[in-house]
Amino acid sequence: TVDAQGDWYFNDARVSDEELDRLLREQAARQPQPQVHLKGDRSVRYERVAQAMAAAQRAGMTQIGFITERTSP
Repeated sequence: TVDAQGDWYFNDARVSDEELDRLLREQAARQPQPQVHLKGDRSVRYERVAQAMAAAQRAGMTQIGFITERTSP
């Protein structure tokens, strides 16, 4: 998750950029490799979400999905 301030959360725990990279590398090494579910706060700059996607790709993650919220009709 990327919150409104641009902070990272991995399984609900706040992590630094370096910790995020390390955790993603650890997950990429698991077999079977888990899927990354990326959720960005609607007010955070897209650049920060793109940085999370790039970190997952650098780590070798092959399955990246997005979590979205439904809007009310």
